[in-house]
Amino acid sequence: MKRCGAKLERRAIQLGIRNKKIEKYAKNDILQIENISEFVKEQHQYVLSKELDKLMIPQDKNVIIQILY
Repeated sequence: MKRCGAKLERRAIQLGIRNKKIEKYAKNDILQIENISEFVKEQHQYVLSKELDKLMIPQDKNVIIQILY
């Protein structure tokens, strides 16, 4: 049985878009990718200690995507 939280050899994001659309998305539409692993580890400690009032939860952002065929 593989333990939860084990370090992964690789990481990936799977998107349901193909061909030229994926190229455009990768080159033009992604503004920033941020590694928040350390932040998540810190926040997880609050869950483990049942201090849920200390959790910092990001606010949702609305994103409008226009796909031109």
